[in-house]
Amino acid sequence: MNKRFQKFNTSFEYILSKDAILAVSNLCENDLISIIHEPCYPDTRKDVCIIRKTIIDMQGSYDVIYLLWKKNENISIKKIWSTSTYDPPEEQYLFIGYVLELKNSIVIKLYTSNDPKKGFAIHPGTIYEFKKETLGLK
Repeated sequence: MNKRFQKFNTSFEYILSKDAILAVSNLCENDLISIIHEPCYPDTRKDVCIIRKTIIDMQGSYDVIYLLWKKNENISIKKIWSTSTYDPPEEQYLFIGYVLELKNSIVIKLYTSNDPKKGFAIHPGTIYEFKKETLGLK
């Protein structure tokens, strides 16, 4: 086992993929069908992740991105972005660019795109920064 993994393994509590998916699936949303994608973690820790949920309802489908973090055995969830907020509603999809841990924050880059049937185009990404102190992380 290399030194980086040993340090990583003892420094943080983990959010297992199955626990992240379960936490997001338990959120009350008015969706008929939802697809919860695998979480994305920063390279340096596994107690923080983002996860995308695709919701299919009577008006179409849209994506929601959540930030999850674990502290004191509890998983906290914050909704970061939803494509259902577009007015008028249009087919938009979200893609996760990256999740990074910086010295004092967690940084996430998200991309949006139009419906591939209408000419697939990825738009410039949006960067979100969350202070570790605000999340209660070290």
